[in-house]
Amino acid sequence: VRKWLRGSRLRWQLMISYLPLIITPLILTALVTRGVTEQGLTLFTTGGAQRRAEELAPQFATYYAEHGSWEGLPTVLFIAPPRPPWLPVFIRDDMRNDDVRADQLLIVDTNGVIVASDHNNGVGQLLSADALKHGVRLLVNGTQIGTLVMGAALGVIDAQQRQLLDAVNAALVASGVISALLAAALGLGLSWQITRPAQQLTIGVRRLASGQWTEPLEITSDNEFGDLTQAFNTMAAEVTRQQQLRRQMVADVAHDLRTPLSAMLLDIEAIEAGLQSPAEAAVSLREEITWLQRLVDDLRILSLMDADQLHLHKVPTALTPFLEGVFDFWQSIADEGQRHLQLDITSLVAQSLPAVPLDTGRMRQVLSNLIDNAIQHTEVGGHITIGGCVEDSAHVMLYVADDGHGINEDDVPHVFERFYRADRARQHDSSSNGAHNNAHSGLGLSIAQRLVELHGGIINVQSEPGYGAAFRVTLPIKG
Repeated sequence: VRKWLRGSRLRWQLMISYLPLIITPLILTALVTRGVTEQGLTLFTTGGAQRRAEELAPQFATYYAEHGSWEGLPTVLFIAPPRPPWLPVFIRDDMRNDDVRADQLLIVDTNGVIVASDHNNGVGQLLSADALKHGVRLLVNGTQIGTLVMGAALGVIDAQQRQLLDAVNAALVASGVISALLAAALGLGLSWQITRPAQQLTIGVRRLASGQWTEPLEITSDNEFGDLTQAFNTMAAEVTRQQQLRRQMVADVAHDLRTPLSAMLLDIEAIEAGLQSPAEAAVSLREEITWLQRLVDDLRILSLMDADQLHLHKVPTALTPFLEGVFDFWQSIADEGQRHLQLDITSLVAQSLPAVPLDTGRMRQVLSNLIDNAIQHTEVGGHITIGGCVEDSAHVMLYVADDGHGINEDDVPHVFERFYRADRARQHDSSSNGAHNNAHSGLGLSIAQRLVELHGGIINVQSEPGYGAAFRVTLPIKG
């Protein structure tokens, strides 16, 4: 039970917060209803008593006029039938001598002292001025000789009226209890409806934390909790995807490290066996060491970016000479791989590209990664073009396009992810030129994207399988 209470504590907290909202209106309603009922009943009985007193007042005034005083009046009020025809039967067998009943007659003299009553109780007592206000003055020849007061005129209710009030009270209590129970049941249902998504989210968080996330949580409400559940499903899917990418990255790094290390070990064994001269092995070892160094450098750059510790040193840079320098460096590498690298001179000359704030070393790294990637995915004899143009008044665009294999539609959204390979069959080839091996690490495009973003720009790709790919880097003219 304790475990269930702990698991449902929010539900009970909501219920406790509902109770004052439920009980307070019920109590106020009951008090107001009872007060209004009693007040209305009192006004009704008081008005009736005063009317009866007004009807009887002339008879008592006549009695005083005939006798000259109130002597003998108590005897008249208590005599057995036949009574005077004008005297109503107010005597009740259950009346107590120390009570003023609703149906009781009180005759009060001019000093406010009770001189007679129909049950002989209260005689000699002094009535307050406020009580006398509810009586009817008794006049003889215009002179007040006393006051006739009915018990009901003082706000006293009889047994039947008391039973009516008790019945009203009982009905109010019963309706209050039933209303409270119904409201509590409704509140419990509403609190369960509110806390259910929270409980599902708790279960989902635990599943995600334990690595057992398999399917998204069901969205059961169209409110903020539903939005929160949808956001959690999106986050959980992304976290799961990132975990898979991280595992794949570790596997890729391990593979990319193992391949050159194995090649280096083979070269050393060949030297030891006399199958290869040190000079011959040095060329291969240098390439593999260069490859490892570049992989480590790429990983270091990514770690600096993740920690926001990579800072650019941007200076206004003329784009045409910058692109010419990049072209001159890569032309010999492309020629060695029998690919045709060309610079779009016509576009550069025609548009007079403006100077743009660049960290030239980092932007050269961006374009080098794109060109290296294009060389890797272009057949022998294929063409690769680099160039630039003014996109609008605030931006310029640099591009690297090829007529190679292209990228599958499903792979396009993922090409900038770390260690993502559209073709998993492509592996590190230790025999290839170390200068352009970093494309196989799966880090080049990811690094390029982050460097472009640090420049305040964006990078995207357009491709169709069999028709090549075009990478476009859009940079602000004013950084």
